[in-house]
Amino acid sequence: MKKCWAQSLGNCSDQISKEHIVSDSILPEKIRVSGFKWCKDKEVEIGSSNLTSKILCKYHNNFLHRYDLEIQKLQDVFREIEEIRSKFEKRKMQLEIPILYSINLFKIERWLVKTLLNLAIVNEECDIDFERILPNLYNNKPFEKPHGFYTFLYNDDKVLGQGTPLVTVLPIFQLVNDINYLVGGELSFRGLKFLIFLPPLNRIIKKVGNRDISDRWHSLEVLNMKFSIDVMNGIIREREICRINFVWSP
Repeated sequence: MKKCWAQSLGNCSDQISKEHIVSDSILPEKIRVSGFKWCKDKEVEIGSSNLTSKILCKYHNNFLHRYDLEIQKLQDVFREIEEIRSKFEKRKMQLEIPILYSINLFKIERWLVKTLLNLAIVNEECDIDFERILPNLYNNKPFEKPHGFYTFLYNDDKVLGQGTPLVTVLPIFQLVNDINYLVGGELSFRGLKFLIFLPPLNRIIKKVGNRDISDRWHSLEVLNMKFSIDVMNGIIREREICRINFVWSP
């Protein structure tokens, strides 16, 4: 039987399960992928439900399912907001506004951690500090700064913009004592961007790719987002129709 990457915590079940490397519920039915061992130098199209690997036992996989549900909820909220905004623009909707939504960013943080671990393990391209990461992931322990979740928003970023990729996850690596470690990652979700830094990060990373982030990220506790619409009737120029309250609740 293949090994579960959370086996150091104990309580592994006898059955190894197929873990979706990235939650299939937030991906289209068909996706194009590259960079994996079986498609290092080429891009191939596969069904998103087939992007799996036997890397977690059933117990540890099922434990993390709550975080898959929250990232799916975020996607559903964005889709609903797009529909509401479109109906308002066409004068086909009359509801008491603003419509309020709530997203738990603690769960989004944990989803990003487990997704980064999946990607790194499947690709076998780095070392991982399981001893310091897994207790946080499975025991609701907070990451100690500078580790943890951060916002990463540019002033000209457009959330829900046309043509914006739905979700992108990019691992971040760092040499620690000459060993290449996974030390974090970036999550982009329809223009809404987050960073996470993980042990054994030993210095703040000031660039992701060729982008300077030293003055653009800040510690994340509570974030609120408003979606407005131009009524364009010569009387009301802008009206808030939806609001997402991002909360932090283990």
